[in-house]
Amino acid sequence: MTPKMISPEELNDNFDNVRSGDWSLVDVRDAFDYRAAHIPMAALMPSGYTENMIGQVNPDNVVVLYCKTGIRSGREAQHLSNLGRKNVYSLKGGIDNWTASGYPVESWF
Repeated sequence: MTPKMISPEELNDNFDNVRSGDWSLVDVRDAFDYRAAHIPMAALMPSGYTENMIGQVNPDNVVVLYCKTGIRSGREAQHLSNLGRKNVYSLKGGIDNWTASGYPVESWF
C-alpha cells in the first residue's frame, strides 16, 4: 500500500492549519539534520521513534511527516496508517523538495 502524499505547494497552502495547531508537522530525520535545517513549526520525532512519540499528537490532527527525500517519511506514514492513525501524509520529495520549491526553513546554527 502506498502512503498518502502531500506536495510542498499543498502544505504551504495549508500552513495556517499548522500554525493554528490543527495540523502537525513532524520531521523524522535525526536531531543533527533537524538542527541544521527544518521546516518552521516542525516537531522532531526521529524515524524509529515515531510510533512511540505520535501519541503526543492530537489524534484528530492531520499529520504531515517529512525527511530528506520522502522515503523514510513515506515508510513511517504508511506504518502509522497501518496502525490505525488517520490523516497521515508524507511530504512528497521531503525537505529537499520543500526547499527546491522556495519555501523557508529554520536552523539552530
